[in-house]
Amino acid sequence: ATFAIDSNCVITHWNNACQRLSGHDARQMIGTSNHSLAFFGSLGPMLADRIVRGDTVGLEQFTPSAVINGAYENEAFFPNLGESGLWLHGTAAPLRDATGKVVGAIESINDVTARRLAENALRQAHSDLESLVHRRTGQLADVNDQLAKDIRIRQSAEDELRRRNIELTELNAKLSMAQE
Repeated sequence: ATFAIDSNCVITHWNNACQRLSGHDARQMIGTSNHSLAFFGSLGPMLADRIVRGDTVGLEQFTPSAVINGAYENEAFFPNLGESGLWLHGTAAPLRDATGKVVGAIESINDVTARRLAENALRQAHSDLESLVHRRTGQLADVNDQLAKDIRIRQSAEDELRRRNIELTELNAKLSMAQE
């Protein structure tokens, strides 16, 4: 989704993807400054507005674009959009005239909800796996302790059997001598 604003923060372009994403028709948006209303449900500055106004105080909370000079990026959850809210990644860049003066801004917005949900599911699966590994490690430690105990008991029983075997062998030898 893409929209553009002029130096007065008035919408000059509102593409079809913007219409589908926000639910606001281009005819009702172009010529207004209601772009934040379409995404946030209230009026307030969007990233493109901050760039047009040179609002450096508000820009430090956003990430400078690695590929577009003077552009900024942000990713946020928009609870007013979609059935249960959408995660959107926005990139806003200044539009400059031939002299380099900022005459507007363009903002491109991508729905990254599926990626965010997959990341959250992956984090949850990782957490569940860590929990399972922790639980299984505890179970293995218990089994190892029991096995070590069983080995000690078996070793003790074998030692006792050897001792008795020696005693019986000696007793057998004495009986054999007594019989002779």
